[in-house]
Amino acid sequence: MLTENSRKKLIIIDPVVHSVGNRVFTHFLANHLKGAFDITFVSTFGFNPAALAPQDVNHIRLADDTYGYHLIDRLYKAFPRLSLTGWGIYIFLFSMLVFGDLVRRRLLTGSEVIYLIDIDPFVALVFSPFIKQRMVLELSTNPALFQNARHLVQKRGGLKLIIHACRLVLNPFIKCYIHRQNICIASSEEFAEKFAGGPIEPAIVNIPVPINRVVPSPAAVSAMQRRLTANGVAPGDRIVLMFGINHLSKDYTTVFRSLAHVNGSTRFKLIVAGHQKFKNANDPYLLKRTYDRHDRVIILDIFFSEEDKAALYYCSDLALIALVGSFFYPSATLNDAIGAGTPVIAADTGFVGKTVRSGGIGRTYRCGDWRDLGAALSHFPDRASRDYADMSRNMETLCQRFSWQEIARTYIQHLTPGERVAE
Repeated sequence: MLTENSRKKLIIIDPVVHSVGNRVFTHFLANHLKGAFDITFVSTFGFNPAALAPQDVNHIRLADDTYGYHLIDRLYKAFPRLSLTGWGIYIFLFSMLVFGDLVRRRLLTGSEVIYLIDIDPFVALVFSPFIKQRMVLELSTNPALFQNARHLVQKRGGLKLIIHACRLVLNPFIKCYIHRQNICIASSEEFAEKFAGGPIEPAIVNIPVPINRVVPSPAAVSAMQRRLTANGVAPGDRIVLMFGINHLSKDYTTVFRSLAHVNGSTRFKLIVAGHQKFKNANDPYLLKRTYDRHDRVIILDIFFSEEDKAALYYCSDLALIALVGSFFYPSATLNDAIGAGTPVIAADTGFVGKTVRSGGIGRTYRCGDWRDLGAALSHFPDRASRDYADMSRNMETLCQRFSWQEIARTYIQHLTPGERVAE
């Protein structure tokens, strides 16, 4: 049994600045692992809102006295039309700053386990000699280097050559290094297949992001229903929810183009919810003016609290997850939908599409095919149907199988090999 004095030192590092989903994930992760580990949580700018900060866990904000973070953040905001490759470079630069900061502060000295969330894996390898025992890479999928073949063929010129060079030289090196150094991998199946194809002990592979079961209060649901009515949702409308910021990993254009192809007899409203902060090709206001001829789209461009978000999912008939072909790792939006019991329509790409199909929790459409998406929307089962009830029940099963408690127990078993952990 682990005692207070025998707990291993665990550092959790999350460099992502713009993802509230990552912060929610880190909040629950730290709270479920703190009984087994002496945790220090490291972030760049801290949590917003503050309520998401892990409880009773050491928390270090790196950016409080480091100018470089603010400089790179300004550069990111100055170039809002970043491609996925640009986003990968951005994560690489941020990861370099994070690890340089950790070394300067001597935070890695004596650490037995380091847990990395969205850290560039190449940077992780450079600094891995500082780690005493093992490293966990969680969702470390740099889009600049791990784009799938379907997306890579669209690249041209020097950029395509650079990506191919990285794949040929660096990817085999990482795989060899992982096998030699016994580094744990926690990620999607596609990422695990790339870097953990052989026996790695202990290894954590193909564990999805844990699911948090949510039940909004009746007051929150009533308030959300009033808000939707005030924004033009009428009785009998089918509410299709697309939640989150307009990041380039999401295929807004296909969604808006599908509106004209939806069966005219199908009454539905598409709710685009969440702060649409980027002025990029996914600008929902511009797309609405271009494609929404029948006034089907409602844009709720605001920040939602966790309870309001749960109420919004509860009020919606289905959640729409439209991802580009290169997005093959887990989605916080998918987990939010499962946690609220709201069936899903998703692009058939990567982890999300596979989870929707194998879990029986919704329908998929061909990635990028607006006609196929329109057909999926038109023929999605009604709330009163047996198929819809089956999808909701399957979501409850996933909530039990991949709860925070179950996933945390799996993490602890792998990160504390040979030790019996108290329940």
